[in-house]
Amino acid sequence: MISLLIGVIFYGQELNQDGVMNINGALFIFLTNMTFQNVFAVIS
Repeated sequence: MISLLIGVIFYGQELNQDGVMNINGALFIFLTNMTFQNVFAVIS
């Protein structure tokens, strides 16, 4: 399921400067979301 979501985000991205920045931003948001889900589960 997660690989499908990542594939949809990266589909059609070009390998120019804007495309690479979009991919990096999507990876950052995805990893931050996954990290905070685990942190909040421990805190609660």
